[in-house]
Amino acid sequence: MKNRFFNKKNILMLIAMLIVFLGFTFLKTSINHSNQSPFEFLKKNIFEPIISPTEFLCQAEIGNKKYVVFYINGNSNVACAIIRKGDLSYSILGTSAELMLKNDIESRGALWNPYGDNNEWINWGIILNEEIDKVIIDGKEATIMNTTQREVRICFLSGKADYNDDCFEVIYKNGKHQLF
Repeated sequence: MKNRFFNKKNILMLIAMLIVFLGFTFLKTSINHSNQSPFEFLKKNIFEPIISPTEFLCQAEIGNKKYVVFYINGNSNVACAIIRKGDLSYSILGTSAELMLKNDIESRGALWNPYGDNNEWINWGIILNEEIDKVIIDGKEATIMNTTQREVRICFLSGKADYNDDCFEVIYKNGKHQLF
């Protein structure tokens, strides 16, 4: 006696239903991840309470579908993460150590962190003094961003390969320069 379930028509129908189901699941996952911000991804993917993001500060695109995200962590300190946007989701390339909010760039509160696989790095610091106009890191002008929730600014410079200089030059609005 032949099994009627395992005929060609039923097998093809089962394969077609499986392809439709997998396609729907893939599409739903893609849509969910494409609407997610880098910070939301970070919150959902760092599980250690001490370093887990609790408050968004600011973010910037740094090229090649990479973002730097600054946030307050579980220790109430500022930290950053480098995140790459892939075709379906984000991936975390690296997270930095943390700076206390009171450790600004004038008190030598700055961090250099490598990330990724290509000798990439980020150097960043906190700016509390409103009179600071520009920050020069490794001979290049750093990006300065305002934060969304706090009365601080963050400066950063990202690069690739060698990092030549471990000092910051701060340029104040009055034209005064100071090395840190």
